[in-house]
Amino acid sequence: MPILIDKNILDAMRNCVVLIEPIASTEKRKTNSSVENVPRKRKPLQSVDLLRLQVEPLSLSNTALHRESSLKKIKKEPTPENVDSKLELEAASKLSMMSLIQEYKGNNPDEFLTFCSNRMQREACCSATLLTIEQADTDLWHELRKGRITASRMHEASRCTVRNGSLTNKIMGLSSGFSFAMKRGTELEGQVLSELQKEFPSLRPTGLVLDPAHPWMGASPDGISDEFVLEIKCPYTPKTYACYVDVSKLSKKYFAQIQLQMHMTHRKKALLGVAALDFETTKKVTKVWIDYDKEYVANIMEDSLAFWRDAVFKAMLRKFHRK
Repeated sequence: MPILIDKNILDAMRNCVVLIEPIASTEKRKTNSSVENVPRKRKPLQSVDLLRLQVEPLSLSNTALHRESSLKKIKKEPTPENVDSKLELEAASKLSMMSLIQEYKGNNPDEFLTFCSNRMQREACCSATLLTIEQADTDLWHELRKGRITASRMHEASRCTVRNGSLTNKIMGLSSGFSFAMKRGTELEGQVLSELQKEFPSLRPTGLVLDPAHPWMGASPDGISDEFVLEIKCPYTPKTYACYVDVSKLSKKYFAQIQLQMHMTHRKKALLGVAALDFETTKKVTKVWIDYDKEYVANIMEDSLAFWRDAVFKAMLRKFHRK
């Protein structure tokens, strides 16, 4: 029986195709980072039949971008009738660094990265993105992040000199707690996405983005379109709000996070959507545009990779009793 694929899943599939083979831009558009709107020109998307995922019925309401209500979770316990989902989940699970380090028998970090690149098929990476659209609400998202330096930790990793400390523990999966700021962001993120979708209809949710070329990295943007990647911030004090809406005041941590999200998704522009302090009543979102900085990304990746080799890789070896 043919499997019907919902429009939201099709959008996510299209996103994966763009990640696999980025569409070359026909013209170079370079603008300064600013707090302004950009033209909503979008490239036409082509229909694809990349993955066959059996999912529960989805809602097509205007709140389709709400992770908690828009996308029904793929069944956690695949049945014989759901064999395609089971195979996709198994393939995505094998992308875990914990799984790959067990399969790899050596103790050389660079050889291990080459081993990972050869094992990480693009199709499986695309499946992982689809299967983790719910992000922190899915076990797979947490598992695939272990042993990888994600965009939100890239700046810290590039500066860290302690090889067996709290940062390494967090990268290896130790929980770092839940702050009030994180709570507000979790509660409002879906609503902010919906507001931005009104202006940018091509915006869609995305999961964890992996790249065989950089197996030690990962990124989980809050949204993506054909032209830009989206990061959402929901500050709760005037001071933090002022820092988000002015790129010159944006913390190095968040600047690095956004730059790496662009790098992993092959986008040249990012939208930082900052919820107003009274967003709950006004629904106002300030839009801050940030351009991709290739030189900056190359430098921070080099420094972070050194940390991964010296700290994270060794932590994985210790976990499986290898020196």
